Amino acid sequence: MHVAVEDKTIQTDAGYQTRASESDAQTRGRLRKPARGEKKMSATKGIDNADNFEIYRFVFETAIEIFEEIFEKSRTFPTEKRFLTDQIRKYSRSVCTNLAEAWHMKKNRSSFINKLSDAAQAASKTQLFLQYASKCNYVDCRIYQMLDAKYEDIFAILCDLTRS
Repeated sequence: MHVAVEDKTIQTDAGYQTRASESDAQTRGRLRKPARGEKKMSATKGIDNADNFEIYRFVFETAIEIFEEIFEKSRTFPTEKRFLTDQIRKYSRSVCTNLAEAWHMKKNRSSFINKLSDAAQAASKTQLFLQYASKCNYVDCRIYQMLDAKYEDIFAILCDLTRS
């Protein structure tokens, strides 16, 4: 992984980069191929280094943004779909809590990796419930695609972090 703190560019081991510019919300979460000659760092170089902290912070902040948006959108779900509302909120919140727990367990690599894996699984479950809500027309298709793309970005970064 590679993170340039000043422009917050995150490069995954798969060869893609995610721009996390706070000034340009439109580019946040979009993947692009790295420019020729750009260097990549391994995600396994140390959990405590500044690069991994920036990666973690980007993923955590994105997960919080997604949770807040899901919470707001799920308010409009029909009351008879209470199960869907509860599940989608539960799993989107679980992504955030597992990321927080992972960071607090960073000294123990296996616990850290397990919590990151749990966060990735919760993100996958949230995607499934988002897809269901979209198919039932509870969530606009464009909003679903945007949230799904953000979760795909998080999932790709988490998979890179969990590789040994």
